[in-house]
Amino acid sequence: MFVYGEPAMAASVTPQPQEVRAELERILASPPFAGSHLSQRFLRFVVENSLGDAPESLKEYTVAIEVFERDSSYDPVVDATVRVEAGRLRNRLRDYYIDQGRDDPLIIEMPKGAYRATFSARSRIDPIAPPVLPASPAVPAPSVAETPRPAWRRMFRWSLATVCVLGAVLGRVLLRRNQHMESAPSANAPLALAVLPFANQTGSPANNYITDGLTDNLIRRTPCTGMGIPLLLEREFELIIMGAPG
Repeated sequence: MFVYGEPAMAASVTPQPQEVRAELERILASPPFAGSHLSQRFLRFVVENSLGDAPESLKEYTVAIEVFERDSSYDPVVDATVRVEAGRLRNRLRDYYIDQGRDDPLIIEMPKGAYRATFSARSRIDPIAPPVLPASPAVPAPSVAETPRPAWRRMFRWSLATVCVLGAVLGRVLLRRNQHMESAPSANAPLALAVLPFANQTGSPANNYITDGLTDNLIRRTPCTGMGIPLLLEREFELIIMGAPG
């Protein structure tokens, strides 16, 4: 992008005089110059003299006489008209190339410190399109695996279910026994109930307290002692009689 006041990117071909004059006419017809007769005369004078071979005519004194119609008594020390108008001319050129002339093929400048125009053809550089990268294959989102539950929890649930089933079966057996005893009080056959301890299947001895607790809980919840029924508990292959009548 061209920024007026900075060195322009010039093409290798020097602009022809007819191209320069065409650019000059576009500038003079633009809004920054259309309302300033002095700036129009000043720019045309500088451009035409810069195209020729008479650099000695581009002096402040010459500009004052030819453009601003000063007489031969013009003193640049006393009268700063040329310098002031030169600053205005550069500002108008800058405004033109910022707006209307931003796409012009030619650039006309008047550098500070001299009353001579420079011409440069604007280089046409096509923007380089960014390379098209191949689309990367879609990566499936990682599935969230279910955290395995500890083995002792599964064993606890199964053991609890077993206790409930055994409790229900035992209750039904005791109920039928009571009914049988009421109907036939003379048939008092001895009855004993054996409770086998639950086995620890987790492979960790630290979980033995769970199976022991389940076994003890089943024993406490079994109403055998108050009913005169011997309760047999097998631990470590020994038969222990608990709650047997004395």
